[in-house]
Amino acid sequence: MTLGTAEHVGTFDAGSPEWHAARANTITGSRIAAVMGFSPWESRFSLWHRMAGMVADEVENDLMRWGKLLEPVILGEYAREHDLSLNTRPGTWRNTARAWQVANVDALGPRIVEAKYSPMNDGWGEPGTDQIPVYYRAQCLWYLDTFGGPAQGFERVDVAVFFGVTGYAEYHVDYSADECRLMRNEARAFLETLPKGQNPGVRPDIDAHSSTYAVLRELHPEIDDEAIEVPDDVAVPYLDAIAALKSATEERERTAGVLLDAMGSARRAVHNGQQIAMRIPGRDGKPPYLKHTPKKATGQKVSAAA
Repeated sequence: MTLGTAEHVGTFDAGSPEWHAARANTITGSRIAAVMGFSPWESRFSLWHRMAGMVADEVENDLMRWGKLLEPVILGEYAREHDLSLNTRPGTWRNTARAWQVANVDALGPRIVEAKYSPMNDGWGEPGTDQIPVYYRAQCLWYLDTFGGPAQGFERVDVAVFFGVTGYAEYHVDYSADECRLMRNEARAFLETLPKGQNPGVRPDIDAHSSTYAVLRELHPEIDDEAIEVPDDVAVPYLDAIAALKSATEERERTAGVLLDAMGSARRAVHNGQQIAMRIPGRDGKPPYLKHTPKKATGQKVSAAA
């Protein structure tokens, strides 16, 4: 079965052998943000090692688990709001011209619908706009492009979100030919770096992403009772970073204390009309603590974030 420029591969349970086989050597909607370098969960480095089979697949975290549990509820609310029915098990689709471009959409109706859960609304703009985190924007655009974009009737993805603090909201992402072209080119280039047969491939550089550090730990689980001499270009940046972190941590604590003192009993701190921090009630009767509050999203484009 085909839909637009995508063919149906099958409907598989997430994590099943069939599901993994359908995703092997492909770039999916959840992987494209890592390829582009702005996924909060996966780096190019960690994705490269997972796709090369050198480390285990990503372990499901609490956000993923709650997102999966709440997905039927969120999609149900979307269907109720729009008075329509949805196919909530559309399965896996791949582009007919690019077998490595794969989409696992949450639901299909008159439009593609993505269900998201976020405990807070940090990084999201006003409901009804396209002001969503750029890693979700990339996912939505990838799906539209897999199915052929506006020429095939796929010009918009509706994003249905449940925020733990404010409840249900909807956003949208419209097709962008320039952003999709950029992602396709990056995806092709990334796939070319993967190991193939006797070719070891080209490993991405080590970056500051937490998943990169986690993969490096996994690559060497054993501990040999020996000492290794490391060169200056490895040791000195590490030692400099440790010293800088200590200094920055101390300054952060000092400035947070000054801000708390200036706030008194107020809930929010505002600077030049923009909220910069808020006091959060402590648990079990503990006093409030300070939380930095980032600016609302402004609909950042994939090309600007890459």
